[in-house]
Amino acid sequence: MEYKNKRIGGLVTVVVGAVLGKIFIVDVLESGRQGQAQITVHRTGIVASILCVLLGLLYVLFGDKVENMLKFDAHNLSFKNVVVLLALAGVGLAAYVWVNMQLSGLGYK
Repeated sequence: MEYKNKRIGGLVTVVVGAVLGKIFIVDVLESGRQGQAQITVHRTGIVASILCVLLGLLYVLFGDKVENMLKFDAHNLSFKNVVVLLALAGVGLAAYVWVNMQLSGLGYK
């Protein structure tokens, strides 16, 4: 039963990430397309939405195996831990850069 709870939690996390993505990515880009004078980009919101979706999908697909995949020891990081952390940070940063590039293309600084 606990195995299903992890997957349900992952699904809830995906939904939360989708809502955050709607608020911090889609709505911001839509405001830019409508030509609003000032737009605020929340870097934390963009990264949080992407990470919620990614981690939620991992839990939906792999259930409780994710905890073993993402097990970190702060005093003894393995190569796998560093790669996973860098990949997650890279995806979040790439999303932020992409939103800024889209807004720059619309004439915003």
